[in-house]
Amino acid sequence: MKFNILAVSIACATMSFGTMAADIKAGPGTLTLGGNMRIDMNATKQSVDLKTSTTKLKSDKTTLNTNGRLSFTADYIVEQNGYKMKARVNPLLKTDGTVTMDDAYLDLKKTGNTYLGAQLGRFEALDLSPLQIDIFVDDADTASLVDGELFAGHYRGNKYRGRFDGAALLYAGNDLIKFETNVVFVDQKDKNSNVALRPVLTVTPSKSFSISAGLEKGFDDASKDKDELGLATTANVKFGLASLNLSYAYKTSKPLLKGTSTRVDTKLHTFGTNIAAYGFGLGAFYTTANNEVKNGSVGDVNLFTTYAGYEHKDFLVDSLTASTGAYYTSAKADKVSGDVSEYGARVRLQYNF
Repeated sequence: MKFNILAVSIACATMSFGTMAADIKAGPGTLTLGGNMRIDMNATKQSVDLKTSTTKLKSDKTTLNTNGRLSFTADYIVEQNGYKMKARVNPLLKTDGTVTMDDAYLDLKKTGNTYLGAQLGRFEALDLSPLQIDIFVDDADTASLVDGELFAGHYRGNKYRGRFDGAALLYAGNDLIKFETNVVFVDQKDKNSNVALRPVLTVTPSKSFSISAGLEKGFDDASKDKDELGLATTANVKFGLASLNLSYAYKTSKPLLKGTSTRVDTKLHTFGTNIAAYGFGLGAFYTTANNEVKNGSVGDVNLFTTYAGYEHKDFLVDSLTASTGAYYTSAKADKVSGDVSEYGARVRLQYNF
C-alpha cells in the first residue's frame, strides 16, 4: 500500500486552519485526523473526622489547581469485500509535561446485518454505568483511612473495562442484540488481577431503550482483591431530548486488612441514576459495603455521591465548549465514629479541531 505523501501533507496543512477533523483519502482507505485541547480549573475540599478505639484522624484539606491536555486522534479505515478494518492511535500530551496514550488499537469486523469482530490493543469496552455529563465526579477516599478498617468505594462494573496495556475484545451481534467478551492483560506492576474476563450482553429493542448486563472476574488469587467477582447492569431510556440511566452493580472480593495477612470478606452494592437534557446533567450513586473477617465484622460503610454538570457548545466561537461541574461525597462507617466528606467544582474549556 502506497500513500500519496504530497496529498497527505497538503491536507494536514489545510486542516490546521480549520476547526473540524480532516478526512484524507490514503491508499485503499480513509485517514481521519482530529483532536482537542482541554483546560480544567479545579477546586476540592476534603474533611475527615474519624475515631476508633485506637486511632483518631481529623483533617481539612483544600486543593486548587489547573491542568489540561492536548489530544490527537488518527483513524485509518478500510472497507473491502464485506470487511471493515479500523486502526486508531490517540496520544495525550499533558500540561505537566507527560505524554500518555489513550487509545491504540486495531478493529477487524465482518460487516452485514449480523456482524462479527475483534478489537486488539488499548481501548475501552462498553460502559456498564455511564455517568453522562460528568465534568467532575470523585469519591471520598475511604479505603485505608483508619488502620485499613474502612473498605468502600463505588463499584460500577468498569474495573476491567480498560484502558490497559493489552486487551482482546471479541464481539458479535445485530441491531437488536450484541455480545462482547473482553480479555484484559493487566500490567504486571499493578497489584490487581493479572488477567481478567469481562463478558457483556446488550439488548436494544428500540431507539429509545436499551439494557446491558455483564460480569467481571479476576483470575489471580495472589492479587490485592482475591476471589474477585463483579456483576453489573444498566438501562437507558430516552424521551424527547432527555436521557435517563439506571444502574446496579455488585462486587465480592477479599482484600487484605492493612498491615496484616488477614483478608476481609467484602461485599459492595452500588445503585446509580443520572439524567441529561439540554446540556444539563444530574446524577447520584449510593454504595453499601459489608466487611467481615473470621472473628467478626470490621464495619459496614455507606457511601453517597451526587454530581451535576452543564455544557455550553460553541461558546464564543465555533467548536469551543465551556463546561462546569460539581460533586459532593460523604462516607460513614458503623464501627467508626465521625465521617468523611468531600466536594469539588470544576470549570472546563475544550476546543475541538
